[in-house]
Amino acid sequence: MEHPSIVSIVELFEDADNIYIVLEYCSGGNLYQLLCREGRLNEKEAARIVLEIARGLEYLQKNNVVHRDIKPENILLTNDGTVKLCDFGWAVRSKERV
Repeated sequence: MEHPSIVSIVELFEDADNIYIVLEYCSGGNLYQLLCREGRLNEKEAARIVLEIARGLEYLQKNNVVHRDIKPENILLTNDGTVKLCDFGWAVRSKERV
């Protein structure tokens, strides 16, 4: 899956017992860290972030994926403020379009 609001997989490999996933580096931290650092966001910034999250979720829905773990810690930010959904450990593929 490739979308501006979804963290990219850089590399995927496995050994006998484990699967390793290397994700794109998002140097801006996560939304939880931003909120701890900045406190309450202004309305314009909050709306921008929510809109990018919604675009990522819309893309997932169109591809029959349910994330199931949306929280501030799973919303990464790049240095330029781009929002990226990550941590698909609880995600499931739905059989029907939701």
